[in-house]
Amino acid sequence: MQYIDNQRSVISNLEKGDIKPIQVKFEGEIENLKLKSAFEKKFFMIILIAAILLAVLISALFYQKSKLAERQRKIFEAQQTINSYNQKISELTNKNQNQNAEEIDFLRQKVKALELKFSEIYVSGKNLYAHVLGDNKIGRWSKEDYRNFIDYYQSLEFLYVRSFETDFVSLTDRQKIFLILCHIGKSKEQIMHIMTLEESSFRSMKSRIEGQKNMKK
Repeated sequence: MQYIDNQRSVISNLEKGDIKPIQVKFEGEIENLKLKSAFEKKFFMIILIAAILLAVLISALFYQKSKLAERQRKIFEAQQTINSYNQKISELTNKNQNQNAEEIDFLRQKVKALELKFSEIYVSGKNLYAHVLGDNKIGRWSKEDYRNFIDYYQSLEFLYVRSFETDFVSLTDRQKIFLILCHIGKSKEQIMHIMTLEESSFRSMKSRIEGQKNMKK
């Protein structure tokens, strides 16, 4: 109906020889089309930028996770090699230390080289582990302390720490430490003290970890 009225208005103005209203109306419609086009372009750009940022974020998270996994793998392999060398040294010593002195010295040098390579992480993690075993609080730990502690515990219990990646969707380092404390036999009260948790925070932590379990496993 509005279209018909507009057509009648146009015809009436043409009959009068007055094209100014038509021109104004045409220019208004052109302006509306320009505004609509500009809005659509801005909306598209916003969507595009958001998609790019999301892709960058996902890539960064994937890279960080891969980097941590690689670090854990290297530490575990080094610890396994050290254990193998130490076992071999013990066997050679028990057989005939003097006769096998050269090989024993070579293996000790290999052990020393590996320990030196990962000494900072290993020593730090070992000290932090002893700190926790003594029921001391971890409230002042840095992110690096969390990582070193977890990496050290992985050298002791590789399969258990590995399950954090296979049995759960995604766990924070703090949640992993909560599980490790449970695994080493700390009581609820001890965990609350070590991690400075209230009763409600303890329940919340436990509930969130349960919610992260990989149901596809």
